[in-house]
Amino acid sequence: MRVKCSTPARADLFNTHQDYKGLPVVAAALSLRLRVTGVRLDSSRIFAYSSTVGDAYEFDVDDLSFTGGWVDYLKAVLRALRRRGFPLTGFELVVNSEIPIGSGLGSSGSLVVALTGFLSRLFNYGLSPKDIAELAYRAERDELGVPCGRLDQYASALGGVLLIETKPPYRVEQFKISEFYFIVADSGERHSTKSVHSARQSELRKAIQLLLEKLLPPEVQLKLQGDLSSVKWSLLTEEELQPHLDELPAALKKRVLFTLKMQHSTLRALNILHALSSTPSQMLLKELGAVMNEQHCLLRDLYDVSTSRLEDLRQQLLEAGALGVKITGAGLGGCLVALVSNKEHGVRILKRLEASGAAPQLWLLRLDSGLLCTSSS
Repeated sequence: MRVKCSTPARADLFNTHQDYKGLPVVAAALSLRLRVTGVRLDSSRIFAYSSTVGDAYEFDVDDLSFTGGWVDYLKAVLRALRRRGFPLTGFELVVNSEIPIGSGLGSSGSLVVALTGFLSRLFNYGLSPKDIAELAYRAERDELGVPCGRLDQYASALGGVLLIETKPPYRVEQFKISEFYFIVADSGERHSTKSVHSARQSELRKAIQLLLEKLLPPEVQLKLQGDLSSVKWSLLTEEELQPHLDELPAALKKRVLFTLKMQHSTLRALNILHALSSTPSQMLLKELGAVMNEQHCLLRDLYDVSTSRLEDLRQQLLEAGALGVKITGAGLGGCLVALVSNKEHGVRILKRLEASGAAPQLWLLRLDSGLLCTSSS
């Protein structure tokens, strides 16, 4: 039996850098896809090849030590499956991807979801899309040690525009929106998601530690208890943390303010998305674009994850007529996602930017479905 699985890229539309804090995030699946194709073998050997990067690996199903390279994502998925008691034998697979690596479009999340879905179909595990998303998250977070949240894996597995609640029971709400179009512009700058996330999370933990040393009211102290995902961010206000915020080092103060302001901004975006689900309109699209612009400014000014290259490219997109433009992904490089009114509007903007040579790569993308798997004899 030959199994084929594919997964989409994703843009994190709202509440970027908030999923690892246990806050809800909004993502959109985009029409760039990663594909995994393969068959089961009557042996314990695994053969894995990526036509995208040109690397091939062969190893035994019992040899799941990390060695570097993209194959570690496969081994992380295999470890996560084995840890949960799923049986494994040999197989071969080929990975091919349209999603640029390290660009802020969720390439690693798409990969682990596609691999998990492929193995579920190949070995008849019967995992649901949400099961696959959670297991893929565990593979990337717990096995590989990437300090990510659940946004990438859930967006890739489920598709469309969705709200992801990143605290148990990890509720997902899919908005009834089908006609979103985006321009994605690749800056050509590359980043390490792991290093960006690790640095910002470390700063935020230090800020919380310093705040807990202050003479805060007991009810505020309780809101700040626990790890980053346990802090009750949605209940905290700037007012109750003042004047102690001003006593923090400037960078740490900005990380706290970013978290609070980004969450409040996302609540406005959710109201607009609910309205768009029932009554699509250009006015609502413009309002949504305005919130995207606001969130980009927060990412730039309070989380320090923009670059001069991203800012120049963003300005060109706005001048060409995009409704809203923001960083997608960890930042410090990668891609910008720009909301456009419709396909025709997007084509006009795309042609203008292509003519100016604004970016190494530009795509006009639509919303896409999530994980798709088929099998044939």
